[in-house]
Parts: sequence; structure tokens; C-alpha cells
Amino acid sequence: MIELPPLTWWNQLEEQWQLAFSQAFFIKRDLYTPTEAEISDLWTMPVLRFASPGAENPNMGFELTNLSGLQGFTKLELLFVIHHEITHLEEIYGLIQLKQLVVNNNKIDRLSGIKNLVNLEKLYLHNNQISSIEEVAFLNQIMEFTCFKNPLKSLHGLAAEHQPNLQSILALPNEYLSEEEISKAEKATRLTLEKGSRR
Repeated sequence: MIELPPLTWWNQLEEQWQLAFSQAFFIKRDLYTPTEAEISDLWTMPVLRFASPGAENPNMGFELTNLSGLQGFTKLELLFVIHHEITHLEEIYGLIQLKQLVVNNNKIDRLSGIKNLVNLEKLYLHNNQISSIEEVAFLNQIMEFTCFKNPLKSLHGLAAEHQPNLQSILALPNEYLSEEEISKAEKATRLTLEKGSRR
């Protein structure tokens, strides 16, 4: 929850986040200073999408380097941050209402921070630099999970506890995953690992 006055909060944001909200939420080309009422509306949004020029249907003109501007967005249920330069997810550990997180095509190398996202139902992580998905073990509500095109050697984190909610795992291709690891994950989840095709 954000406890600062709206304009104080806005003024302490990094400039990249002021511009991100200006372009993706307020639909302005350049840096925009919103009113207190507009900021209050932003804080209560259930869905936010930040798509860089490299994404299909981009809604901003540059790439974000962190998620610091989203701290305190406790009403957020769906978050899309695609085709950016994000390296980690720690800054969104408090977004406990999140049901869907889409962070494809970034540079994420670890999942620290996601274990608090206990209401997460859909998690899309493909095309990143993730080497471990152990934190997924805490996400018992997960229904859809994608992690293909990451340097994963193990799928430890996908477990029997994810039954019966888990319905789909897109984990291939991952060139370092052995047949043994694939078999372990399929046995634990009682699902066949599928091949992803999204960009």
C-alpha cells in the first residue's frame, strides 16, 4: 500500500517510471505530471501493461531497467512488463493480489521475491536468463506456467503440491534440461511438458 501523498509519491519516482506511467497509462508521448486524482486512479488499477518497442503492440517508447515504480501497488491483479531490461523481481514482492504476471523477453536471472505472490495463477517467464525456478514451489495456486528459453538445468520447484490447479507447463525448449529432469517434473506434476512458441 502506498502511504505517501500522491504528488509526493510521483515526484520521488525515478524518471524512467514517470515516463513509463506517462506513456503506458496516461497515454502521453512525453513526460506528464498527473493530478492527484489521476494518480489515485492509477494506484487502484487492477491491470497494468508496459510493452517496449520490441513487443507486439508496444505502448511505450523505451525499455525499463527495474520494477521500482510498482512498489505498493497492492490492488494490482494483472501485470505485463514485456521486452524490457528487467533483471530481477524483488521489487514486486508486496503485490500479493497479483493473479497473472507476464515478464517475457527480459533479462531476469533469478526469481527471488515471488514466493510472497501466493495468489498467482499464471506466470509467464519465457525468454529470460533464469537458472532456477525453486521459488515456484511456494505458488500453490499456479495454473499456467511458462519458462522456456531460459538456461535451466533443473525444474526443481514444480511439485506434486501444484496439483490439481496446475494445468499447463510450457518448459521446452530449454537446451540444458536433461531428459531425466523433464521426466521428474512430469512425474511430480502429472503433466506433459509442452513446447512454447511465443516470441
